[in-house]
Amino acid sequence: MSLKYLDYDLTNLNIDVTTVGDAIEYAIIIEDVDSPQLQLFHTEITGKITDNVIFYELQIDDSKGEPHYRIAGDLEAVEGNQRISLEVENLLLNYDKWQIPDNNSITFGPGGIQATNFNLSHQGNAIRINSTTDDPSSPLEVEFESFQLETISAMISKDTLLAAGALNGQVVIEDLTAAPQYEADLNISNFSFKQDTVGDVGIKVNNETVNSLQAVVTITGQGNDAELAGNYNTETGALDFLFDLERLEIESIQGFSMGSINDGTGYLSGDLKIEGTMGELSSYWGPVISRGGLQGYHSQQLF
Repeated sequence: MSLKYLDYDLTNLNIDVTTVGDAIEYAIIIEDVDSPQLQLFHTEITGKITDNVIFYELQIDDSKGEPHYRIAGDLEAVEGNQRISLEVENLLLNYDKWQIPDNNSITFGPGGIQATNFNLSHQGNAIRINSTTDDPSSPLEVEFESFQLETISAMISKDTLLAAGALNGQVVIEDLTAAPQYEADLNISNFSFKQDTVGDVGIKVNNETVNSLQAVVTITGQGNDAELAGNYNTETGALDFLFDLERLEIESIQGFSMGSINDGTGYLSGDLKIEGTMGELSSYWGPVISRGGLQGYHSQQLF
């Protein structure tokens, strides 16, 4: 069976569910998922359901039929909560075997989220997700150590690698069941998008003020020196940002134009005030960006 949904084409989709004894076994196989920006080759989701436990295995092959990603584990109902864990053996991300402790788990329930030893690592690259205490309402910490973005972006990239760079830093999330508050301090070294190297990107975000998301994003290196700072109102959708462009090379950001800008030269400089909602900005800037062919412009001319 083939299926088309929006811009996604699914080729040779097969779903098989059978009963074996007291268990329900399932298999979902898709030969190809294709869209303008994404392509997944042979993908299988298999497993069984028995005694209130869902066992699962996801495997995605590359174009040559070699295993590219494999994630397996179980989802179990425990005292009104749902606990998910990953299988230690053969955890595969972008061809590499990753390690995770045997007693890893993330438990979801009315009282909050409890993460224990959810620490994925491979040769100095790591993602760690852990609660600060045994109390489900305690803050959740997500840490990144030299995590290569291509570990994930390679799964969805089509013709060229979508994003690359080394991610370091931490995200702390509190009050998950009531009014979530979080604080992020992240840095991406040698960040590139669609093979255009942007430089080093720093990201600091928090929502300590009710209904307001404060953010500071900096771009340095590769001849760039820029800062975007301001806040986003999560209730009204209003933006209030200042984009301070000391210098921003067009060549390093043309990948974000999705093909509208090619072989760009020159740089942008100046200050750009961003106000309004995302819908208003899209309707204004969409026609400007779609014209493409920008070369050697400064911000005074472009904006």
